[in-house]
Amino acid sequence: MRRRSADREPTEARANTERAGADTDSPDAALATLRRRYARGDLTDDQFERRVERLLETEETADTVVSIRED
Repeated sequence: MRRRSADREPTEARANTERAGADTDSPDAALATLRRRYARGDLTDDQFERRVERLLETEETADTVVSIRED
């Protein structure tokens, strides 16, 4: 069991590093990061789908705010 947690550490470290930079990334970059993590097996199908949905909701909200400000 010790080995299993040791195997996870690099993945968790990568995920933390990617999350730290997510605030400054564009939605396209964030989606690319999610796709990479999913392809590596860092995310389950459900996790990937939830995060993509959340990202798209955030993007739609940002578009609405910009549209309101432009009016």
